[in-house]
Amino acid sequence: MATGPTANIWYSLFNLYTAAALVINAIVIAFMVYFIIRYRERPGRKAGKEGIDPKKLTLVFMALSAIIFYSLEFYTLDAMRFVEEEPDQIDMIIKVVGFQWGWRFIYPNGTSSVGLLKVPMGATVLFEVTSNDVHHKFGIPAYKASIDAVPGRVNKIWVKFDTPGVFTVRCYELCGLGHARMLAKIVVIG
Repeated sequence: MATGPTANIWYSLFNLYTAAALVINAIVIAFMVYFIIRYRERPGRKAGKEGIDPKKLTLVFMALSAIIFYSLEFYTLDAMRFVEEEPDQIDMIIKVVGFQWGWRFIYPNGTSSVGLLKVPMGATVLFEVTSNDVHHKFGIPAYKASIDAVPGRVNKIWVKFDTPGVFTVRCYELCGLGHARMLAKIVVIG
């Protein structure tokens, strides 16, 4: 389930690359079957060397594949620019501090909460993420959003919460014994 504009972009990129790979695979397999049948050894005839040279055809397909995937890179770069740019309207700025083994959310008014963040549906939230101790990676899987939490540095990522519900926050950087339990919840109130 894609949630939010960032997740939609990642899913569309995944689907685009998968479709391109499937088409190229189908063509390659079709030619493999053709060559197996056409140039097989039969009674009275040895395996043929006449006709299309498989090595040249392989080079042609490799070149076509490279061109296709290289051209897809331009679409990928546009998508990356969209994800990295801050949106025109930020509704809320939340400071996020990772620590072994939890997440502290600091609201704009200065109040804080450990392990639970509440935001209104439709809000575009800018997260300013850092760490108190070791490297962590703040990630919201449902929104396909993640960013490093590094001590002494503030990294920014934004999410538009367009679906009500409860969403999990995970740490995606191995950060010690309690890493697997380093979870939090974001409650989107609709």
